[in-house]
Amino acid sequence: MKYKDKNDIGEFVQCVLAKDVVDILKVMSKDTWIKYVPKMFIDLLNDNYEASLKSIKYVPNIYFSLNDKFKNDNLIIKTTIRAFKRRNRINEINIGYKPLKKRICRDEG
Repeated sequence: MKYKDKNDIGEFVQCVLAKDVVDILKVMSKDTWIKYVPKMFIDLLNDNYEASLKSIKYVPNIYFSLNDKFKNDNLIIKTTIRAFKRRNRINEINIGYKPLKKRICRDEG
């Protein structure tokens, strides 16, 4: 067994909150299209409505990973549609359904 030094106070830990996830996604999505988001981020966003709403503006694909309660919310649906339109990718979703559905892309295999 390895003994600890008397000056060793432990491991380095960082706490991430839902507000921090929005800031991280804002920076990551600059001039890029994000398809996949870490599960830890999704878990934090599923507990916070405001953070989910803000994160959809930066990464619209998060909508498809949220829980069903958020997917059926009208404001989140409208925000998702606006975010896809702003990035000229509205043809990737089918807006005729509630909750929204992705269209099948033949190009992505």
